[in-house]
Amino acid sequence: MANYGFAKPSARPTAGTSGYRLQDEDAAALSGGGFRWESQFERSWEALAEDEEGRLAGAVGRLEQARKRRHRLAAAALLPGGGGRASKLGMMRHLLLCLDCSETMGLADLKPCRLAACLSAMRNFVSGFFDQNPIGQLGVLLTRRKLAERVTELTGNPRRHLDALKDLAQAGSGKTARPEGEASFQNLLEMAYDTLGPLPGHACKEVLVLVSALSTCDPGDIGATISKLAKARIRCSVISLSADIRVLRKLAQATGGTYSVPLDAVHLSDIMSSFLPPPASAPDPALIKMGFPYSAGQDGQEQPRSKQDVIRICACHGTVLSAGATAHACPQCACLYCELPVDCRICGLSLASAAHLARSYQHLFPLKAFAEVTLAASTGCCGCGDRLGANTEAYQCSDCRSHYCIDCDRLLHDSLHSCPVCLQTLSVKTTIAT
Repeated sequence: MANYGFAKPSARPTAGTSGYRLQDEDAAALSGGGFRWESQFERSWEALAEDEEGRLAGAVGRLEQARKRRHRLAAAALLPGGGGRASKLGMMRHLLLCLDCSETMGLADLKPCRLAACLSAMRNFVSGFFDQNPIGQLGVLLTRRKLAERVTELTGNPRRHLDALKDLAQAGSGKTARPEGEASFQNLLEMAYDTLGPLPGHACKEVLVLVSALSTCDPGDIGATISKLAKARIRCSVISLSADIRVLRKLAQATGGTYSVPLDAVHLSDIMSSFLPPPASAPDPALIKMGFPYSAGQDGQEQPRSKQDVIRICACHGTVLSAGATAHACPQCACLYCELPVDCRICGLSLASAAHLARSYQHLFPLKAFAEVTLAASTGCCGCGDRLGANTEAYQCSDCRSHYCIDCDRLLHDSLHSCPVCLQTLSVKTTIAT
């Protein structure tokens, strides 16, 4: 059995064993379930400085403003007018979120522990993923005890993933993710390949791995697995909570992904947020046949090819649909599904609703990045109405020259994808023309 990465450290001597003698306070800390360095003070006050009036509110506001500005610059780099491309074509995303649940996930360098911090970041990621990728699909895998486990299947239903992640974090749920054993990244990647490999060429196939272990215990050659992933055009990105691991960096480089090491929990969330927008590069463009399902409910709605007295079974879960439940029927084979988007398991047709496609329109014609300017005189934000003082930074639309604060700039580019002043001007011109 091959073992890649760093050598596993030897067991730590405990109080009362030969090797070295612990001080009384260290032994007391150890018996209490932790060491003194794990519960040391977080000197957050060292980053603060009093303003001219002796208050800290301004310093805290500047720190928060700097964090928002870093996020805005990273997002603007992907937009037209900010150095980015005019369109992104990798919208039909199929992403597997993989979690390392080995024993190293119990370390407390991220509060309260690595596992809790990762699960919290993953829940935020799931919510943002489906907001940015309405026709995308996501699945969750994990590895522990030298095995790979499937938490959720590839699906476009965010509630299913959020409930599964909540069960992993909730003690006593029966599905709690306990850090134990060693990780096997080859088994994890093989499961990811079996899931994403059969997908059609137009699909954007991605794997995002959250790693804590410094080694991997694998049943074979992980290099062969990396070659298969690269040949199948499955992009693998790694977020490592520990040191740089050569085999995982090789995985990211060979498949066109990225390798990142977060500094803290906030940095971890920022790194994961960078994977929310669709990738700038996409597989070969192709015409995709899609179907728009009709409702097949028990309440008098349209039900072609079905009867009221027929037992209805959901094809995605294999369960009987309850009376009164609405299902989505494939227009090509009439197979029933309880959630969208999904690929029909009978005829292979991609099923989506018109609303999903309408929300994906933003990635074809994204809102241009606003220019960062310094105001010569005070004015009001055209979004929230807050006062923007003189000599302060604001963000100006290149079309209507309206000014916005940084919060409204993020809201317009992340959620609304349009400038309200430009829309109002267009509405007025349309009214005059008619």
